[in-house]
Amino acid sequence: MSRDFRFPSHRLPELIRAPKAPVGEVRWKPRGMAGRELRLRLDLVDGPYAEFVLHVTCGDAADVTTYRAALILEGYRVRGVDFSEVERKKFYRIHISKGWHENVIDPNLPLSDANQNRHEPQPDFDPRDLEGFLREICRLWHIDLDFGEALL
Repeated sequence: MSRDFRFPSHRLPELIRAPKAPVGEVRWKPRGMAGRELRLRLDLVDGPYAEFVLHVTCGDAADVTTYRAALILEGYRVRGVDFSEVERKKFYRIHISKGWHENVIDPNLPLSDANQNRHEPQPDFDPRDLEGFLREICRLWHIDLDFGEALL
């Protein structure tokens, strides 16, 4: 449990739904032999200052199953998107579904709380490449990037 996280649990969904825009330009960096990485500072379009960072990585740009994204708020990961090749269970219940899922994280809750990091299936999430993945992430987390030009 984080005692210094300044946003209460009930405000997190509101902040995720609020429109966000990049601060600076979108610049991909190489990561390993075939991967890429993007760290992008974000700010709310309308509202008080909140320090958001979008972090997107991939181990192999040609393999969509290696793509990952995290939305960080004031140094705490509050959302994430990952791909799981297999279904995972905890206490005979599905904990992580096979395929794409969104981590819904609440830094206010203790790690022992089942709602601290929920894994919600994303059946409509279907990126074909890294730019498509970034577009899906921006749609999911309400980030306004100009997709008029190629971002890769």
